[in-house]
Amino acid sequence: ITSLPQRLLRAGALAGITRGVVFEIASNLGIPAAELEITSAGLLDAAGIFLSMSTQELVAVTELDGHPIPRAPMLPKLQDAYRILVRKELATKP
Repeated sequence: ITSLPQRLLRAGALAGITRGVVFEIASNLGIPAAELEITSAGLLDAAGIFLSMSTQELVAVTELDGHPIPRAPMLPKLQDAYRILVRKELATKP
């Protein structure tokens, strides 16, 4: 697991709660995360791509512009940690 680049907010990424939680989880797991300028060509060279959203959690991107995308190696760890955090948060709600 090398790093977790995130699209810049000024480039159109939304500053959502799930996005922030993914940054927090990555930090807790020792996965470097940073906002970077990411081009379509750069995405095609990535070890994997995933989307974060509150309704679907963390979802692997399997294809981009007709090109297959490998599963992000860090995704299972992030998904597990995200689900544990959500369960813990839900358990503390009255």
